[in-house]
Amino acid sequence: METETIIEALVKLIEQEGYSCEIVPEMRDEGHVFYSARQVLIRASCATGSKGARVIAHELGHIVLHSGAIERPSKAERDVQAELFSCYLYYLLTHENTIEESVYYLRETYKQEDVDGLMRRNMREMMVVGQVYAKKVEELCTSLSTSEERRPANSSAVTCALS
Repeated sequence: METETIIEALVKLIEQEGYSCEIVPEMRDEGHVFYSARQVLIRASCATGSKGARVIAHELGHIVLHSGAIERPSKAERDVQAELFSCYLYYLLTHENTIEESVYYLRETYKQEDVDGLMRRNMREMMVVGQVYAKKVEELCTSLSTSEERRPANSSAVTCALS
């Protein structure tokens, strides 16, 4: 599966959840979900290639796992859940293992939290949810690959998908 096709499929899933998805030139985070505005913003420098697929999958994870939740877990636990979701989803789609990079990021970001404990507590559920969404992404990728309404060859998938 091409990375650009994966990105297109992830953006379509975000849109199916009722959110818009936009690239912004500058922002502090790589991506962010604004639940009340039903909007996802992705920093332009993080919107393409394998990094773009992982960042967009992470934000999709936040939507799938936390949108509409009456009681949300701590910020650390929400990020651990979204990161596990995106790592597992990305692995199922590409067979690239990004978990070590993610564990490092989580440990550095949440030094005061028990990141390893949060990961152990959430791993199984994120694997199940990741499998469900990997199947959805694969179906969308197949649909996009066979569609006659493909993006122009010289345009970026994320630009077309987000424009």
